[in-house]
Amino acid sequence: MDVQLTNSSNYQTIPALLQSGGITQSALDTAVSRVLRAKFKMGLFENPLLALNQTMWSSQINTAAAKALARKLDRESIVLLENQNSILPLSKNIGSIAVIGPMADGFMNVRHAHFLG
Repeated sequence: MDVQLTNSSNYQTIPALLQSGGITQSALDTAVSRVLRAKFKMGLFENPLLALNQTMWSSQINTAAAKALARKLDRESIVLLENQNSILPLSKNIGSIAVIGPMADGFMNVRHAHFLG
């Protein structure tokens, strides 16, 4: 995932992650390149204020269709852990997996945590 659209300041940890080896410069460059390419294709450099007229918000934002599309995109972007060829040292009888990290108790992450044995 190249973009995190939240109200957090996680981007501020990028320099420390680069320095510690948590992410590579190459991975960061690739992510930035993809985001900039998408913005270019959308025309945001020519028209950076491209947005819906405020009078159209109620007919386009937070609608049943928009929510359905968001759910579809959410389902399609979920990464499932598959233990193909038993490469991971996990028992077939495992009942649960711990989800840890700064977003572990976030609604979206916990709700969509899955395991395929």
